[in-house]
Amino acid sequence: MTNPSSSDQQGGGFKKWLKKFVRPSLEIQGEEAHYNAVLEGIYEEVANDMEAGNLRKGLWAKCMADANQVEDIAKSSYFKLVVQARLDEVKLLAAVAVAAEEEAKEAMVMRANREAKEAKEAKEAKEAKEAMVMSANREAKAEARRKAREAMVMRAYREAKANESQRKAEYAMKREPDDTE
Repeated sequence: MTNPSSSDQQGGGFKKWLKKFVRPSLEIQGEEAHYNAVLEGIYEEVANDMEAGNLRKGLWAKCMADANQVEDIAKSSYFKLVVQARLDEVKLLAAVAVAAEEEAKEAMVMRANREAKEAKEAKEAKEAKEAMVMSANREAKAEARRKAREAMVMRAYREAKANESQRKAEYAMKREPDDTE
């Protein structure tokens, strides 16, 4: 039997796929070992199924027809097709797992971005609230200063009025003849 990992029909595409999707930190030897272990497991499963008589009837019939009813040729063809089908299933499951992992990563990134945006918005809202409070405080202080100035002006006005009244009274007293004389 030839090394299936070197044959395109026996899973050469899996090797290419494996190189594309397996983490880059893995060495090629590790990838080949993994591929060979998976392939060996598939060969064993298919051989056990064939020994037990667990055949896919439609596929077996096709293989027998293609082999002109020569059972040994049909078995070989059937074996290759079932191995390839199971290898394709493994590829599909691996692709689904990779897609799920990528989707999970994307979801995590989206969640992190959303949380960062919410945190930024919360910070901006807090800063806006603080700015409004500071503005309100400035306005309140300005209003208090305005009222204090008004009060000072009113006090100064009253004092000036009182001083004027007092001066008028003093002046009037100086102008009036003294009745006691």
